[in-house]
Amino acid sequence: MVVTATAAGEETLLEQVASGDREAFGTLVRPHLSGLLAFAVRVAPDHAAGEDALQDVLSQAFQTLQRKRADELSQLDIRPWLFRSVINRLRRMGRQRREVPVGLSLEAGHSPDAEETAGRRALLSVVDAELRKLPRDWRAAILLRHHAGYPPEEIAQILDRPSGTVKAWIHRGTRRVRAALPDDIVEGGYQ
Repeated sequence: MVVTATAAGEETLLEQVASGDREAFGTLVRPHLSGLLAFAVRVAPDHAAGEDALQDVLSQAFQTLQRKRADELSQLDIRPWLFRSVINRLRRMGRQRREVPVGLSLEAGHSPDAEETAGRRALLSVVDAELRKLPRDWRAAILLRHHAGYPPEEIAQILDRPSGTVKAWIHRGTRRVRAALPDDIVEGGYQ
C-alpha cells in the first residue's frame, strides 16, 4: 500500500525526513511536483532551466529538512515552503543572468488545431510581453494565481509578503496586462 502525505500526516513525514528517510521525502513532495514543475518552467528562462531549478530545490530541501529542529518542522507548511524555495532559486538564477524571463506555453497533452495554436501563441506572446514589463514579484503572483490556481493568501505565504500586497499586485498587474490586449480577447474572458 502506498502511503500518501495526507494519510500519514505531514508532520509524521517531516519527522521521518528529518531522520534521513528519502522515501518519506518522496511521499511528502510527490503531491506538489507537477505544480512546482509547471511553475518553474514558466518562470525560468527555458524548460531545462526550470527543471534544473526544481531539481536543485528538491535536493536542497531534503538536506535542509534534516537540519531543522522539531519545533521548526511542526510549524512548516510544506507546499508554500517548496514554492518559496523555487522562487528563491529562480531569483538567484535571475541575478546570475540579470533577468528571469517569464515563459508561457500550451498545456501538455493538449492537441489544438493549427489555427487555434497560432491564435493561442499570438495571445501568449502578447501576455508574455506584458508580463515581462511587470516587476518580478508581480509576475510570480500573477502566474501563481492565474496559471497555478493558488489563492492570494497562499501566494502571500509563498512570496513571504502580506496578503493585501499580493492582492494588489495581482489586481494591478492583471489590469495592466488586460489593458494591452485587444478588446475582443478581453471580452472573451482573459482573467
